[in-house]
Amino acid sequence: MRQCGEVIRADVMEFPDGRSKGCGLVSYEDARDANRAIDELTDSELDGRKIFVREDREVGNNTSNNNNSRDNNKSRNNNNNNNNNNNSSEVSLYVGNIPWDLSWQDLKDAFAEYDCAHSDVGEIRNGRARGWGIVKLPNQGAAKRAIKEMNEAIINGREIYVRYDEQ
Repeated sequence: MRQCGEVIRADVMEFPDGRSKGCGLVSYEDARDANRAIDELTDSELDGRKIFVREDREVGNNTSNNNNSRDNNKSRNNNNNNNNNNNSSEVSLYVGNIPWDLSWQDLKDAFAEYDCAHSDVGEIRNGRARGWGIVKLPNQGAAKRAIKEMNEAIINGREIYVRYDEQ
């Protein structure tokens, strides 16, 4: 993670027995470096495993206590409206019930009309989508429009639902 900027802290999330949960949290000195890590390190390999890098949006996240830190494999619920710490106008939306074979690019393309800047699809080890994704839109207006127009839309035969993502 250091190749993208000055790392302030890095924690590997662990189960109570000390085994890794397969995820971690990294804090950068500069938000631009965090964004660079997302752009440059997603889909790279770390110790022979493909990694997925995204902004942590867990409310009340505390990296000093692994029990309070988010397990990257949990589903998320949310009611917040604007939640990007790096750019006050950018808004993240949670997209649920997406098709299992939908890629991040497919999701980004589905939200292209709303100027989607970034998309992520939750994946499990075999690469199959977990049924949810995150899209980042440039502002609140685009987010409201996307929720209104895309909630209950059909993508590849599945009715998706769209809402604000949690912080």
